Amino acid sequence: MTETTRALRRLGRPHARVRGLAVLLAGAGLALGAAAFGIALAPHLAAVLGAWLAIAAVLAAALLSVRLAAASAAALPLARASEGAAGAREGSVATLLVATRTAGASPALFEAADRHAAAIVDRAAPAVTRALARTTTGSVLAGALLAMVGATLFVVAAPGAGRAAGFWRPWRTIALARAPLRLAVDRSRVRRGEAVTATVTVPGSAGGRVTLWTRGPGEPWHPVIVPLDSVGRGVRRLGPL
Repeated sequence: MTETTRALRRLGRPHARVRGLAVLLAGAGLALGAAAFGIALAPHLAAVLGAWLAIAAVLAAALLSVRLAAASAAALPLARASEGAAGAREGSVATLLVATRTAGASPALFEAADRHAAAIVDRAAPAVTRALARTTTGSVLAGALLAMVGATLFVVAAPGAGRAAGFWRPWRTIALARAPLRLAVDRSRVRRGEAVTATVTVPGSAGGRVTLWTRGPGEPWHPVIVPLDSVGRGVRRLGPL
């Protein structure tokens, strides 16, 4: 490794790490926001699956963005920035990143050029550091803001509430969505003028409502809205019959 490469890595490594952390913070905030959306709409199957797919996409994008953030403070961009900040000839630093000690070349001349390029980097370091700090600070503030907003939405969504179980166990939500709706009455034979209690069970539809259609002999069908409780069950008394 040349002296030029070492100088550029010392200059960029702290910013690459902090920018990567900022990207992870932003990704965590977006993932928490997606989770909050899924929890708020659970146990609706489309919302739960959509939230988990969004979380997976956010995490994959965050991992890719970490590499891009590190690349923004890599040696080659910093070499060009150092040339501009120091007023040096274009390529006087960047060339040393790809140059090698080829056969027949003078090692002394190569080392002299390496020391000269490293000196340019050191001379430009204050100006380049200020430019890097502005971008790095902006990245950290944006990442922290997204993380805070996502965490707030996640807490407000009440991840420990009963309906959240449909989000944390999506395989169970899928199974419930495919489960049959059930309608039962407390008795099949009644005397004229008596009533029956109808119980409707809709797995995976806690807090929703269903429409129960009823009719008597010679009458048209009549809709009745039946609210469902926290386990997806609704009860309606029908009568007198």
